[in-house]
Amino acid sequence: MKRSWEQGRHPVDVGHLVMGIAFLGLVGIWAVVESDAVQGEDVRWLLPVPWVLAGVVGLLVTTLAPRRRAVRDDHDHRQDS
Repeated sequence: MKRSWEQGRHPVDVGHLVMGIAFLGLVGIWAVVESDAVQGEDVRWLLPVPWVLAGVVGLLVTTLAPRRRAVRDDHDHRQDS
């Protein structure tokens, strides 16, 4: 059974989640650079961080979501019978 708005939960689009996290990370890096907390050569170490973090979150969501969905579907199936 697929969840929908009527059931109170919005299905998550993994692509949107990953790009949103990457965007927030880039905004955070921009804020750190603008506040002069990081300068020059140190910026090159910060730029990959949002992409790596977003990738890790994307991998976690894609690997954990099917398991959670299978458990939920099994639970829903048991309640129906």
